[in-house]
Amino acid sequence: MLWAKLAFICAQAGMTAAVRLPIGEIRTVDAAWAAFQRLVAEVAAVAEADGTPVPPAALERALTLAQGVEPGSFSSLHDDLVAGRRMELEALHGFVVRRAAEHGVPVPTSQAIYAILKPWAVRNERTER
Repeated sequence: MLWAKLAFICAQAGMTAAVRLPIGEIRTVDAAWAAFQRLVAEVAAVAEADGTPVPPAALERALTLAQGVEPGSFSSLHDDLVAGRRMELEALHGFVVRRAAEHGVPVPTSQAIYAILKPWAVRNERTER
């Protein structure tokens, strides 16, 4: 269940922070919603490689949950980014990217989100001190 939760959080947090729009707008743009779904699938692939397969029903619940989130909602990762606070990027997308590399699992969407947000995480960490 933790991997399924991580899949949802990485998709929700990554997309709202990278796009800087609420989840409702992400859901209405096919390319953005497809990226959201790819993030969920990539985390599931890493979980399987790590020895903890996520049941398809759990992944479907993550997508159903995302469809039900209030359209104007942002993630805490987005909120931290725009407020200049320390971000949980390493604990979320950094973890997925590192674990994927250990297992040789391709996670191009997760890598892209990580690369897009990493400069902000570094900047926020420097300015918060």
